[in-house]
Amino acid sequence: MNSQAFEICIDDIDYYLSGHICDAKSKVEVVQLTLDAHREHIEQFITGFDEEELFKADFSLDSDYFYMAYLAGQPVGIIASYCGVEPFESLSILVTPNCRQRGVGKALISRWVKEVEKRGRVARYRANRENIASRRLCESLGFVAHSHIQILAEL
Repeated sequence: MNSQAFEICIDDIDYYLSGHICDAKSKVEVVQLTLDAHREHIEQFITGFDEEELFKADFSLDSDYFYMAYLAGQPVGIIASYCGVEPFESLSILVTPNCRQRGVGKALISRWVKEVEKRGRVARYRANRENIASRRLCESLGFVAHSHIQILAEL
């Protein structure tokens, strides 16, 4: 009998938008950035997050589009959006802890969805199963759970 042990190394849920997203009413300004022109600004912002937060958000500079949220002129959130070969476009989102629950995530995602639709792609929101705040955010905007992805690693 083989007694191999495994652990779950990825436990994510894919969400897709059901219908159209509503405009988020807030004082948050969302600006599209390019890595070529704004790398230093983006890198400076993400240094405010620890490795665990960056890992949980699956944030990478190896993305296709970036959107920064500003509140009172200060950067408070960012989306990195990446396109695969399929028609889907996925995101990574980071919001500063002191600005969570203030509409920053909703404003970022609302803008991102509009841009994704302009590009003729489908918005996909992937959240770690344990990231309850992220799951609640996307569900509040009309995203619906579609599939559950688990990847096991041998111990």
